[in-house]
Amino acid sequence: MSLLTWWAAGGLKAGCKCSSTFLLSSTAHGLVECEELAKVREAPGLVILTHSHPDHVGGLEEVVRKVPGARIRIGREDLGSVSSSAPLRSLSEGDRIWGLQVIETPGHTKGHISLLSHDEGLLFVGDAVGSMGGMVVRPPAAFTADAAMAEKSLRKLCALSPARTLFSHGAEVPDAALQIQALLSGQPESLPESGH
Repeated sequence: MSLLTWWAAGGLKAGCKCSSTFLLSSTAHGLVECEELAKVREAPGLVILTHSHPDHVGGLEEVVRKVPGARIRIGREDLGSVSSSAPLRSLSEGDRIWGLQVIETPGHTKGHISLLSHDEGLLFVGDAVGSMGGMVVRPPAAFTADAAMAEKSLRKLCALSPARTLFSHGAEVPDAALQIQALLSGQPESLPESGH
């Protein structure tokens, strides 16, 4: 399935325009915010949560109400951190779901995951890393559970060398993999505390 047929609803918090939660459908087109779900003809079949932070799961119940029957997935280690009236199932390293390979990228949270579409050369990094002003930046330290593990996860993502990288916080930037390498080589960039 082409990524052009996927929906991305921004982080599941009202008003948030993040892309760490993906609502997938076989015929959807374009980006759809949570409040627009009721207007879509075909409901998405799958919700993937990259991690358990409130700015990414806070609106989950609204999505559950508006999209009954959608399957909801989250990283194995974050599964117990999210409550939902709908069943949640875990995703682990190497799982494949709707053409996406699950990459465990702990650090930001214990169960943070990223998603790779090999066919499209597209990597969804959630909050493992973000962008600001055209530059790749680390997430705020205050919102990172384990900084050492987060660095290991950045190295893992960097080794994937995707054609494109999409962030939960910040716009797509050119040469994201090269910029992540620069971060890892000692440039201490991070989002300001208010940017998360």
